[in-house]
Amino acid sequence: EFYNQDNLTFVIDKNSNVGIGGVIEPNELLHIHRNFNSDIGIRLSDSDSPDGVLLTKDSNQDFIIKNNDVNGDIIIGVSGKDKTLIITPEGNVGIGTTKPLGVFDIRGGNLIIPETSSKVGIGISNPNNQVEIVNKENQTTILIKQDANYNVAEIYNQDNLTFVIDKNSNIGIGGII
Repeated sequence: EFYNQDNLTFVIDKNSNVGIGGVIEPNELLHIHRNFNSDIGIRLSDSDSPDGVLLTKDSNQDFIIKNNDVNGDIIIGVSGKDKTLIITPEGNVGIGTTKPLGVFDIRGGNLIIPETSSKVGIGISNPNNQVEIVNKENQTTILIKQDANYNVAEIYNQDNLTFVIDKNSNIGIGGII
């Protein structure tokens, strides 16, 4: 046990577990504790990246992983796959790719949203239908519904219905079935 002005600061127990910050009985190989609610961080750095990577538990109880190097990615991998998920310095997220081409880039698999009440919006934050794509002028361009009383899919050009598949699988072009 090591003390700093009568405060326990470091302990190695009989199981070789290490406690830092007032932990009397560390229950993991490394247990870091603060006796008041504040940020707790671990910094990993080297001579090429003195700001390094920071793992933090903040006072709001959030866990933060931050790469402070402007060229460094954050990579989460699993056994057999080196880069399963990547977050680039630009903030792009890639799954199945090490070079995401946009804010969210999925490769080599499917995006599955299994709940029937789930909705996907592109260009819209609160879609009313299962898939709704809206252009920058806020005009609906593609609409996919799954309701026995409505058309299954509708494609619009500047809010004019141009292609439709109805509930009976009939196809209409120019908005006519």
